[in-house]
Amino acid sequence: MVNNMMRNVLVPICVFYLAKYLSADFDTFFWLWFVFQWTLSILLFTYVSYYIKKKLDKSSTVLNPHP
Repeated sequence: MVNNMMRNVLVPICVFYLAKYLSADFDTFFWLWFVFQWTLSILLFTYVSYYIKKKLDKSSTVLNPHP
């Protein structure tokens, strides 16, 4: 839900105002949108990878306890 809010609310607002500030044409607007979306995707992927690794490390100690 937070990801959807960021992608559908925060990114368009940021890109719109940045494009307006830069007096951007359609091509520049596209590349701004591209950069914002990819940055958000990379951040989300990094967070999810870290979160899963952290959860799996904790669960592996529970599933396979050392004597």
